[in-house]
Amino acid sequence: MIKPNWDIFRAKFSENPQYNFEWFCYLLFCKEYNKKFGVFRYKNQAAIETNPIEVDNEVIGWQAKFYK
Repeated sequence: MIKPNWDIFRAKFSENPQYNFEWFCYLLFCKEYNKKFGVFRYKNQAAIETNPIEVDNEVIGWQAKFYK
């Protein structure tokens, strides 16, 4: 596994690294759980980024934070 260099990430996405990091995490979440059309995410959720999903009788939510 390659360890990320967050200074390079900040430089590449300098206009808004926090937004881009959270978008990247969202894409990884959708890929991990095979959500080809995404997960509803435009409602203000408390402590999670999207609506929770149900997978094998488990409810799964996620949170991403990128601190400068």
